[in-house]
Amino acid sequence: MYKQSKLLLFTILLSVTRVLYGQMNLEFQDTLQQTLQNFATSKQMMGVSGSVVFPDGSVWSGATGQYATENQSGQFSVEPLHTDLLFDIGSNTKSMTSTLILLLEEENALSIEDTLYTYIDPVPNVPYGITLKQLMEHMSGLSSYTDHPDFGNTVNDANSGFLHPDTVLSLYLEAPVYAPGTIWHYSNTNYLLLGKVIESIENLPYHEVLQERIFTPYSLNNMFLDQYQTYTPLSKVGTWFGSANFDPTDYIAFMSAAWTAGGVVSKPEDLASYCHQLCRGDILSVASMNKMTTGTTMSLGEYGLGLIKSTYNGRAYLNHGGTTLQNSEMHYSIETDFSVAVINIDYGFNTKTNQLQKKMIDLLESLIPEYLSVNELVTAEILTAFPNPSDNQIYIRFPDQSNHLEKHIEVYNTSGKLCLSFKTKGEQIVLDKAQFGSGMFLVKAFDSQNVIGVRKIIFN
Repeated sequence: MYKQSKLLLFTILLSVTRVLYGQMNLEFQDTLQQTLQNFATSKQMMGVSGSVVFPDGSVWSGATGQYATENQSGQFSVEPLHTDLLFDIGSNTKSMTSTLILLLEEENALSIEDTLYTYIDPVPNVPYGITLKQLMEHMSGLSSYTDHPDFGNTVNDANSGFLHPDTVLSLYLEAPVYAPGTIWHYSNTNYLLLGKVIESIENLPYHEVLQERIFTPYSLNNMFLDQYQTYTPLSKVGTWFGSANFDPTDYIAFMSAAWTAGGVVSKPEDLASYCHQLCRGDILSVASMNKMTTGTTMSLGEYGLGLIKSTYNGRAYLNHGGTTLQNSEMHYSIETDFSVAVINIDYGFNTKTNQLQKKMIDLLESLIPEYLSVNELVTAEILTAFPNPSDNQIYIRFPDQSNHLEKHIEVYNTSGKLCLSFKTKGEQIVLDKAQFGSGMFLVKAFDSQNVIGVRKIIFN
């Protein structure tokens, strides 16, 4: 009988999934594309791409505007922008570097409280005593090599060659600007040093570690560390410097110097997928995610370890941005369980990129809950959950008629992974955020014969 009940539950839940989530990307693709296009036109943006991963795992990607290619004769051809191109994701790369450090900590290969020189040789203008955590959260006080007065002239010269990280640190790192641990100060230097730590422990080049630990296992097949990995047959798109000046130049010095602080290129879909998998807890443990999302309050939110926790219109998001010659934004909605990424190839349009990202978030926060509420099944209303969403604990109360029965409880994340399974005879249960982390989860209750109910819960 128990097996029959499990089969019945699976059938019902499969139906729930189909009704609730039936290919959201198809439902919303026209609206998303039109929103992207209308915004770009109104703001005179020459080329913008975007991608969304929905709660059901379906994906929308789109682009608007144009870019140019150059043939062997030096002639340019303007073409519609599309999503089968590689775009710079800039400092979103930092979240990947932090993820690798936290994965190593989970394996006891290091502690983020260790000092930098536990793992690498001393570097000029980097004092003793700085911890890995201070580097990750930008509390090291180190100057940023990108602020050096000679750095811009070098990397913006298309004829400048490959810049090794050690060369960057030796040529462009000035004295610290603050004492370690005193003031939050964003510095790209922090993440070059963390890259050197990763290479020291793994005894592999950073890009190989990135490939083996993040790109390959999470099916990010169109992400690459620029100037360190090849990406044929895909091509990397260039940048607009005004409406009549498209530059397809491969700035070798610029991107090689970005390295672990901002050197990854990606298709929009892969950036949104990476954001979704990381922020919903598919890559790191709950303990590591709590560390990654707890940090120092700054203008954009709370900067943790390579990831920002922010609030917008009363909802919580995990996010980061990135700026090279292009600029990008990635956000994950903790409450609604979607990720959205936008990438703009207009130089210096950071503010407009951020405005577009908020426009997309507003749209998705309106569309998705309404879609779910319209398609909600009765079974999802039988269990009572309060408070929901919650910052710490959620109480689940069962129908009165089932109080005398032994109930089997299962909790799944939105990718279908079983997070918790147990039995109870009580009238209610208490679920704690510490068991799951942030995100949306599905609570299922059934006895030996019948499905009792299903309820979505959200931990902020």
